[in-house]
Amino acid sequence: MLLATLWRGGAVVMTGNPEKTIDALPAYKVQNMVGSPQSLLEAVESIEKRVPYRCGFEAVFVAGSSLPEDLSNRVRSRICSNLTRGYESPEAAMVAAMPAHFAPGTAGAVGYVLPGVIVEVVDDDDRALPSEQEAVVRIRSEYGASEYLEDPAETQRAFRNGWFYPGDFGYLTQENMLVISGRTVDAP
Repeated sequence: MLLATLWRGGAVVMTGNPEKTIDALPAYKVQNMVGSPQSLLEAVESIEKRVPYRCGFEAVFVAGSSLPEDLSNRVRSRICSNLTRGYESPEAAMVAAMPAHFAPGTAGAVGYVLPGVIVEVVDDDDRALPSEQEAVVRIRSEYGASEYLEDPAETQRAFRNGWFYPGDFGYLTQENMLVISGRTVDAP
């Protein structure tokens, strides 16, 4: 998402002050936002303080930890109705994404698995489980990393037999939607 934004002439804005960021949006004609649930919360709280404020975003993308339903609704009603949630990691790249309103009431839903990515949920013996069964998530992607540079112990923990184990529990629906329900004890 970052590279696509930059290639289109976008800018990266990083600030510890959401008030100043919101003040700068109209001056720079910002059209899109990429952030974590926490950064979205800070942005929506700042915008809610400005009753007549109109946000000019065309799209908002959120990835990272789980996006609570109430925050999703606040962002869609006050910042931008075109809100996409996703699941990604530096090791596996973008894994799953979907419009935020596609899974109301499904706590932990992060998106549909993207082309070129395989996600499995496996038991303690690394056997793939059928949909709707919750267990450890593993990912294989033609875009993902295969090891950590100069860290063989962490590589052995997180990468096995061509799969990346991000340290998440979850399940896949029959429609191939990934739902994350928690973290494993040994997750980084």
